[in-house]
Amino acid sequence: MQHVNWEACFYINIPVGIIALVFGLLVLRETPPSPAARSFDVPGIVTMSAFLFLLVWGLIKGSGYGWSSTTTIAYFAGAVVALAAFIVREAKAEEPLLPLKLFRSVPLAAGTVLVLTLMFSLFGAMFFMTFFMENVHGTDAISTGVHMLPLTGMMMLGAPLAGVVITRIGPRLPMFIGMLLAAVALAGVAAGLQSTAMQVGGTIGTAVLGAVMSAKVDSLLPVKWAAAHLPALNPAQLAGVKELTAVGVAPTQKGVPPQLAATMADVTHATFISGMTASFLVACIVAVGGALIALLTKKGHAVSH
Repeated sequence: MQHVNWEACFYINIPVGIIALVFGLLVLRETPPSPAARSFDVPGIVTMSAFLFLLVWGLIKGSGYGWSSTTTIAYFAGAVVALAAFIVREAKAEEPLLPLKLFRSVPLAAGTVLVLTLMFSLFGAMFFMTFFMENVHGTDAISTGVHMLPLTGMMMLGAPLAGVVITRIGPRLPMFIGMLLAAVALAGVAAGLQSTAMQVGGTIGTAVLGAVMSAKVDSLLPVKWAAAHLPALNPAQLAGVKELTAVGVAPTQKGVPPQLAATMADVTHATFISGMTASFLVACIVAVGGALIALLTKKGHAVSH
């Protein structure tokens, strides 16, 4: 944050939460308890949480441990085991956390995967765009936020308009075009289940694209550093420079001549942009895949009251 601590961005949740609580007390009505309300799928929650934790942690730390290291492989293997345990549990539970029969519906399954792919691409792209604006272009936090407003504004305007279009012609064409537009935008720079898919897709997207960035920095930075005839770095120094480069920050040291410091900045920024380009290319491919999945959806039937 530019004028206050970064923690202040979470304070906006307080008035929003209070307003939601007041409206909930005034508007919402009591409903008869359902059988599901008397059941709490603790094993399902534990196994799904374990799967997400092991998967995301492995993706985030894989470059540090080494992608072929025993530790990284153990995390991914654990994620597979946890996912298998979750599926087995949900298939046998009387009141499952996520009924597997929901995925018998092709439109629902396609829609869920579509949300995952969209959030994978969108959240990952926004993550690196923030670093690009602030650390490479040198914009402050407020200016960066202003530059990102059109993206948020289009999402706010596009949601109700998309609802109208989908109601009239069905979801297939709008969703296909929307995912293709998302893919083009990334290529230019190189009810509960759906909500969960948004969070999971954003988390995994940030982790995966972060891993792509880290791998690119690992491979390119030493080569570019040596080609620019910069002073040799010991392993600890190289690791520190790589960590800074992955977020677009140029290393700074006291007493370094301005010309040498400028060359360091050029190398680190060029490496970061190469990593961001590779990350956005991955996001683009995922978005195109989502567009193809959108073709599996079809127009639903209106519900009569």
